Amino acid sequence: MTTVMSTPPTRTMNKEKPLKDDSTNAADTSLKALVLAGTSDARELCKRALTVGVKPTAGVVTREAAAAYRELDIPVHTGKMRAIEMTDLAMRQELQVIIDASHPYANLASEEAIKASKILSIPYIRYERPAANLDFENAPATLSKEMLLFAEDDKNAAKLIQSHIQTLRESTTLAFPGKPLLTIFLATGSKTLETFSSALLPQKDIRMVVRFLPRKENLELCEKLGIEPKNIVAMQGPYSEELNKTMLRNYQAGLLVTKESGSEGSTIEKLAAAASLGIPVIMIRRPIIDYPNLCHTMDDALALAKKLVLQKSSPETAQSPQDHTQETP
Repeated sequence: MTTVMSTPPTRTMNKEKPLKDDSTNAADTSLKALVLAGTSDARELCKRALTVGVKPTAGVVTREAAAAYRELDIPVHTGKMRAIEMTDLAMRQELQVIIDASHPYANLASEEAIKASKILSIPYIRYERPAANLDFENAPATLSKEMLLFAEDDKNAAKLIQSHIQTLRESTTLAFPGKPLLTIFLATGSKTLETFSSALLPQKDIRMVVRFLPRKENLELCEKLGIEPKNIVAMQGPYSEELNKTMLRNYQAGLLVTKESGSEGSTIEKLAAAASLGIPVIMIRRPIIDYPNLCHTMDDALALAKKLVLQKSSPETAQSPQDHTQETP
């Protein structure tokens, strides 16, 4: 049966348009920001913004995410936005800066936000959680470089799996003697399902187990792709090392495929769990984007937002551009 855990409680929804924008309730402030809120720490960034004189309007994709911001009385726009929608929202609400706190792998959203900022001639700031420390000095003691392969994207990861099939089968036999199938545990979310399904499902001696958020559209996609319910883990994180270890052991995984999501994405916990079981890992790297004004802390992002808006409104105070990129701790 499909494993479904930590499903958010059902909320009574008004029968309105699919994309709801209640950001028109925003009160006038000295600084108004559009915050693309696609991560768990984006909510904290919005809360912190309110304490330093920045009024955020959150841009989210799902109604569940919107509810969390409404509980904080933060105006919210619900639905995917391209540059034209961001531009329209910013003009209507007189927003002065875009703070992009979208998911590290939501590269299309970031690219659209950068376009919108140029159209509007307002500052764009990227807040991104630091990547996990993978220099192996602070990594789990059982983790070795030989157990960790990197892929540039999901397609490259699928090719890596194909090229290492024999080695993976051997490692599975060592970890779980007598196991006839090679089980690949995908902790990469729903957006990569089509790529891995087309590459792996036709191979009868490979079992593909997928883990993603418990959303209706994700389960419908699995049904469309032919992923059996017994191979689905629909669950809301965060995932501790022990929980990851339990899942990998229960499914007798021979390979873990994950993303470089940083501390909020429990990257180190997943690596530690796999290493303790002797399971190799393929990690999909973050998309490479030349972000203007990249910050790795919330305080830096908010301070820079205020500084750039002030410079724009008072050109005589402007200084020469500086590199605001922070080194990953």
